[in-house]
Amino acid sequence: MNINYSHFSFLLKIIIINLLILFVHVDLLAQTNHTLKGNLLDFKLKTPIAFANIKLLKTNISSMSNSEGLFGFNFTSFNEMDTLMVTCIGYNSIKIPLKLTSINDFKDFVLVPNTIELNEVVISPINAKSILKEAINISAKHYPSPAIFKGYYRESVKRDSFLTKYADGLVEYYVERKKNNDLKTDLRVLQSRAKELPIQEEEEKINEFNSIISVNKIIKFISLSEISPLDSNRFEFYDYHISEFSEEGKATYRIDFKPQRNTNTVVLGGKIFIDKESKLIIALDCKVATGSEKNLKSFNLFGTKISVISSDLYIRFESNDNSYNLKYIKESHGILFSGKKLNQKNEFTSELIITDLQTINSAPFTNGTYNKRSLYSRGNQYTFNYWENPKLIPNISQESVFLEKWSGK
Repeated sequence: MNINYSHFSFLLKIIIINLLILFVHVDLLAQTNHTLKGNLLDFKLKTPIAFANIKLLKTNISSMSNSEGLFGFNFTSFNEMDTLMVTCIGYNSIKIPLKLTSINDFKDFVLVPNTIELNEVVISPINAKSILKEAINISAKHYPSPAIFKGYYRESVKRDSFLTKYADGLVEYYVERKKNNDLKTDLRVLQSRAKELPIQEEEEKINEFNSIISVNKIIKFISLSEISPLDSNRFEFYDYHISEFSEEGKATYRIDFKPQRNTNTVVLGGKIFIDKESKLIIALDCKVATGSEKNLKSFNLFGTKISVISSDLYIRFESNDNSYNLKYIKESHGILFSGKKLNQKNEFTSELIITDLQTINSAPFTNGTYNKRSLYSRGNQYTFNYWENPKLIPNISQESVFLEKWSGK
């Protein structure tokens, strides 16, 4: 039998190609999408656990729980052999194989508080401040520079506790630390959406507010000296109390701070967590200190008193074997307008979660920079549903209701 080898070779290639296409198609069909959503709760108090780190260990996908303790992941069946790990300062970490979880179902995850008591560290206030100053300097030196921080940003405006405006988007920040520790930053917005829901008009209300928190400048908190309790030039205005505890076999400093009495220039109190061995700052929570509300600045404008009634700042850092960088920032402010013709409370909240970091070939942006204060001003400019990325922090319930009304669901 005569065989046309060239023809046979051609047919063989066609068969192989079709088999490969079939195998790929079957593999893609097998990798069906799954959703794992959960709620993190304190074992004793049954209260939500905010800003916990949620991570798939093998695929290195990470996210965080929001202020209501909620988190969510979208993944394929390819990830089902992965392990979900939840860590949070003050709690024992948990590891759960995905194959043991209820896929496409909502699940409560309970974290047990770390039972190791805080030990008082016998350190004078001066030396406590020295430890803090050393941690600030070491943390700053570990920041990659120059670098491009890629992330997801969202902002919202509430009027009298009613959510009126919302915007979110994918952003990139170019950050470069100068010799004098000043920061050069540029912002580029890749995708965005914005919406305002109509509310009943009231003669003595203002509806025109966008966020007062600048999308350009929220990244400034990468420079820790931008936060007054971490600015060594302002240490004299605060009282610092330092303690130490062991968590996951690692010694950690906790520094509680509050404004000194009769101090009118500073208002924030809170706590700082520092890894004792590396001297890297892990987390920072700042809130209006108890009893210091009277120190918040007010001023009058055309017969209306404008007062800051709340101020909150939460920052989380991520430390791996070879890297240390900013992970998450949440900043919020409450402002009260009061007078004969106006009585209104506005709340402004912004969040930024860093999803990727580029340190190679990082250069200032040559075009497309965004210079407006509010992301809302950019409006709807998106080409895909970027908000479905599993790395992103979920919306809180009020935002979810807002978005459902927005989409008409």
